[in-house]
Amino acid sequence: MTDLHDLPSPVHAALGYLAPSAERPVSYAFEPPPGTPWENCAYDRVRMPIADARRAHEKASIDREGFELHDAPTAVVDFLDDAQVRSVYYREASELALAVTENNKRQIEREKKLAEARDLEEKAAADAVAARLSALEIEIPRRTGENDALYGSVTSADIAQALKDKGFEVDKRKVQLPDPIKALGDVQVPVRVHRDVTAQVKVKVVAEQR
Repeated sequence: MTDLHDLPSPVHAALGYLAPSAERPVSYAFEPPPGTPWENCAYDRVRMPIADARRAHEKASIDREGFELHDAPTAVVDFLDDAQVRSVYYREASELALAVTENNKRQIEREKKLAEARDLEEKAAADAVAARLSALEIEIPRRTGENDALYGSVTSADIAQALKDKGFEVDKRKVQLPDPIKALGDVQVPVRVHRDVTAQVKVKVVAEQR
């Protein structure tokens, strides 16, 4: 939304913001139960710019600005009539708030379903990649010395490069190798392709041909 400072002729006023408190803040709009105070909270006064949000270029959102603007005609004739305000306006305001809240709930539910559908698609794609990776056998040659002892070792970066040579772009951090491989032979190495999907890649460390 447009910054209030960018709107024409903002005014400044001290607004009350809830002060930190260990208690849950309560402020009654109607007569509270006997012996109960109208409010149990304190407010910090903060000087803020105020402008006509109806002139903003982008519609305000309750999730972003903390409020929304709605056209809500009222049946109240005289706002100086406390009885009329209590019996009519308070009910109208409550109904409007409930309607907005329900709309938000429906929007959240729609977004949740879309996110779940995306997750299913991503997992299906990851399952397919994992199946291909698990069918692989990558061979990594290393120089050896006496008794086939390796000079050096095979690291996650080496395995990631070998996978790249096979056409798989895998971040070396996804290669879950606890320690470098320091001997010839076959090792099953987990490769995480999705938060819920891990492939098992067969890595064959062989002696380099001299």
